[in-house]
Amino acid sequence: NGDAGVAGAHFVQGEADAEVSGAGVERGKHDDGENDDDDEETKRDKEMMRQAIFMAQSGGGERGTHGPYPRPICGAVLVAKDGRILGKGRSNYAGHAVEFAYKEAGIQATPLREWCVAWPSDSKFRKDISESTLYVTLEPTAERQGEEKPSITQLIEMSGVPRLVIGCQDPCPEYATKGAGSLHAVGVSVTMGILQEECQDLIKGYTEFCNTKFQRMARQHMKRFGRPLGHLHCSVIDSTDAEAFVRNGNSFGKNFGGQHLSYRDFGTYEIAPPPESIWAADTDDEADEFSSEVDDSLT
Repeated sequence: NGDAGVAGAHFVQGEADAEVSGAGVERGKHDDGENDDDDEETKRDKEMMRQAIFMAQSGGGERGTHGPYPRPICGAVLVAKDGRILGKGRSNYAGHAVEFAYKEAGIQATPLREWCVAWPSDSKFRKDISESTLYVTLEPTAERQGEEKPSITQLIEMSGVPRLVIGCQDPCPEYATKGAGSLHAVGVSVTMGILQEECQDLIKGYTEFCNTKFQRMARQHMKRFGRPLGHLHCSVIDSTDAEAFVRNGNSFGKNFGGQHLSYRDFGTYEIAPPPESIWAADTDDEADEFSSEVDDSLT
C-alpha cells in the first residue's frame, strides 16, 4: 500500500534487560483502590488498567472457551493522549492481546521473521499513536514465540508507542522484568505495578503451572540445549489377551474367579524384548515370561 508507512523490521536489543528495579522503570502503587494522594496520571492509569482487566475477563478468564491456556491470559488497551480508547484486545489461542488492540486501532502488524508494522496515512492517527499509552495486564515477553512469531516487545517498539503501563510482571522467574527492561533500553517509558494484585489474580492457574518442577526443568533444558524437553511415557502390556483389550480398552485389567483386577494391581511390567524375538517364536506352549507376579500366584 503506497499510502501506508512501513517500519523496517529492525530490533535494537538493550544491554540491560533486567535493570528495571532502579530509576529506569517506574513502580506503580500496588493498592487496588483509589487514593486521594494519587496524581491525575496515576488515577488515569488505574482507570485504564481496569479496562484492560475487564478485557481479559470478557472471554471467560484464562480457562474460558476462547482462552489461551496453558499460555497466560492478557488484556490490552491502547489509549490516546486525550483519553480516547483507540483499541482493545485480549489474548487467545490465535494471538496476543497487543496484536488485537493494534489491529482494532488500525495498525497492521505482520509477523515475518521480524515484525513488519504499517500505519494508515492519516496524519492525525499517526500523531495519536506517537503520544499514546499502551496498558497491558501482564508484562510482555522479550522471547520469540517459537519460529512463527517474533517477541511482543519488538512489536511494541516498532509500533512507536512511547509509553507502556504494566499490571504485573512475568510469573516465570527466568523472564520476569526482561520484557520491561528491553523496552526501557530502547527508549519506551515503562511503568509497572498498577493494580498488580488484580492482574495477578487473572493468571493464578498459569502462575502455578509455569512454576511446577517439570516446567522449570523444561525451561532449563531449552536454555541449555536449545530444543524443547520431550517426555515419553511407555507401558508394556500383555498383547495376547485380546478379550481383556476388547473388554477394558487395554489388556491390563483381567478377571480372576469373578474378581476384577485393574492394571494398578499388577505391579510393574518388565521391559519387553525386541519384537523380532517374539515373532520368531513358533510354538504356542512356551512359557509366558512377561507374566506378572499376580498371574504367577493365581496359577
